[in-house]
Amino acid sequence: MQSGMELRSECTSRTMATVIHNQESSHVEERRVEIRRQADRELISRASKTGAGEDGSRQESRKRRRAIRHACKAELNIEVSHQQGGRGGEWVVTRQRLQGHVLDLSEDGASFFIKYPASTNQNFNFLIKLHDGRKIEGAADVRWVKQKESANGYAVGTRFTRIDNRNLKLIALFLEKLDETLGLGDEV
Repeated sequence: MQSGMELRSECTSRTMATVIHNQESSHVEERRVEIRRQADRELISRASKTGAGEDGSRQESRKRRRAIRHACKAELNIEVSHQQGGRGGEWVVTRQRLQGHVLDLSEDGASFFIKYPASTNQNFNFLIKLHDGRKIEGAADVRWVKQKESANGYAVGTRFTRIDNRNLKLIALFLEKLDETLGLGDEV
């Protein structure tokens, strides 16, 4: 049987190990972000030296998805799966209005991060809140869902099925700004 002193020492060791692990995880994530930002700066530099986008490839570059490095919030009215009554409960699918954020965006679709798994091949309404207060609205089909265990949620890839000209223009303006800075904003 362990004495009170031994138990306290063991608990303190476990707590310290957890703190050290969390600090290491935080440092690794900060390093990953810094590496991505440096790669983006190098890409901007290379693109400006070669005059990329002047030979007609500009239209192609506009179609590719842009990773969004700042928070654009999203609201999705979507069917999600969840356990009724907590762990061990029955899995049910319900339509809910969920808060999430945009992972990437193009004129054809977007991927969103949400906390619950969504069903593929469903159509849903969305609202994207841009950082400047403007809003993009439309409907999309869920094409794929990928669990993001490290973030305790799910990435949901979508293709737009209904979006009007006003919202398409907002997307084009937003993507143009992202192209200018590669999503880094004032950091470049």
